[in-house]
Amino acid sequence: MPFYVGTHHKRRFVGVLARIIMNKIPALKNAVLEASRGSHTAFRVIFESEGDKVFRYFLAHTGDREAALDLLQETFIDLWKALPRFHFRSNEEFCGFLFTIGRRKLAQ
Repeated sequence: MPFYVGTHHKRRFVGVLARIIMNKIPALKNAVLEASRGSHTAFRVIFESEGDKVFRYFLAHTGDREAALDLLQETFIDLWKALPRFHFRSNEEFCGFLFTIGRRKLAQ
């Protein structure tokens, strides 16, 4: 599920990555915190970081690439809606949160 990236968004994406690296803040934590405040660019960082893992999970369970892509999109839409209520404690907890959303989508 590629995101459309215009020139302005590329600069913002690079800017977010630069802040993550320069501040020496763990990338996922920083992205989750910024995305929970509404940053689309930070949400893209989360998708780029975690989307492949979630897609492979869905593909393994469905055996259908299109179904896996649909589930991936629905999962990340639900993640976007849930992020403002999520309190980041660790990368592992966030991944568990993300996969819980994914498992629920798969069960529907």
